[in-house]
Formats: sequence, C-alpha cells, structure tokens
Amino acid sequence: MTYMLSHKVAAVIAALSMLTLASCGAAGTKPDDMTVDAHRAHAASAGAAAAKHGEKYDSKARTADPVAVSSDVTGGVVEWPVTNYNPTDHHLVQAQRLNKAAIAHAAAAAALEKFEAGECGKFPSTTRAMCPLRGPISYWEPLANGVRLHVREGVAMAAVAAHTRCHFAFGRAHGRTGMPDCPIYVGDLEIKVDAGARTLDLTATATGAAAELQRRAATHAVRKGTTTQHSHSKHHHAH
Repeated sequence: MTYMLSHKVAAVIAALSMLTLASCGAAGTKPDDMTVDAHRAHAASAGAAAAKHGEKYDSKARTADPVAVSSDVTGGVVEWPVTNYNPTDHHLVQAQRLNKAAIAHAAAAAALEKFEAGECGKFPSTTRAMCPLRGPISYWEPLANGVRLHVREGVAMAAVAAHTRCHFAFGRAHGRTGMPDCPIYVGDLEIKVDAGARTLDLTATATGAAAELQRRAATHAVRKGTTTQHSHSKHHHAH
C-alpha cells in the first residue's frame, strides 16, 4: 500500500528529525568541550538562530489537509479529513532546541570562568598563562598513570602548587595551546599536592596521557635515578 503524506504528517516527521538533531547536538556543551570564547560564540549563534525561528512561529496559524491513501490492491483512493494543525510548529521546536543549546553553552562558559577565578584570584593574567614548572622542579619520576614532580628545596611549595592549579584552570578556560611541553596542558589532568614530601603528582587516564606527561616532564627536569640527577643533588646539597 502506498501512502501520500499530508503536510501534518510531514511536519511531525520534521519535528522528530529536529529532536534527533537536538540530542546529537548535546555534545559540545560541557565546559571542557571548548574554551570560554568558543562557548560564548556558540551561545550567541544559537541564540540568534533561535530568535529567527521564533519570529517565524505563529501560534494562531492553522491549516487542514486530508490524508490521502491509495491502495495498491483496489486501486482506489480513500481520504480521511484531519483536524487543524499549526504548520509553523517546527519553528517552535527549533527555537526551543537552539535556546536550550545557547543556555547550555553560556552555563559552560560561566563554569570555566568561575573555576579560573577561584584558582587564579591572586595571579595576574600574564602569570596565569605561564607554565610554572620550568625551574622549580628538581627531578621527576614516572607513575603508572603520569609523573611525580619533586619541587626544589628553598622554593615556596605553596606558591608552586597554587600556580600549577591556576595554570591548569587557565588552560581549561582559554585552550591548551602555545605550550606543547608543559605537563599541565595535558587534558584530563588530575593534580595531587603533597606539601610535606614537596611533590606534585600529575596524572591522567586517557590513552597515551601518561607517556605524554613523562615526555613533557623530561623537558623541564631530569628523571629520578639518572646520573645527572645524582650530580645535581650532590651539588645542591653542597650549597
């Protein structure tokens, strides 16, 4: 049997397609999916598009079409009248979907900004963008899922830890670009501070992240157990 779709049925299918797109479009609205600026841009774009669809929606619009069904068996055509429906409903669906996305992107941007403000309140913007690990780290050792960084004696441990957290927050908010060797700019990072042992543990669970953390750590300090590390330790303690 062959069915000829009315405008109403077509509108329903269009609405279902938009809902499918909406569920797919949910990705990208989490804070770590993009930077603050990118979230703001997406929020503005989605909001503007929602407004355009809102202008095209008319709550009073009505139309009525019969559903025509042709039978391959009898060769006849049977029509059933349908109730009135709003042909602009799909614009409402689109406006709601886009508004939801705009709100989600704006919330993600705000979350990143709040996190950065909380971690970097004492640091000026120029300091936030600087990797704090080149210089303060005496040596590093590998962990199963990352690295352990040993902070030099005489260096303010609290300051290094605070700057490390700030730089991580800055990278989340503005993009981990421009510093391909900074261990803090590896995504999915967890930071653990042991003030008594004067260590920073940087770990990540993503595939290849541990190896990348260790590669980057090697550009900032020597590995524990190397000849260079022993020589440096003897020289340091002599002073």
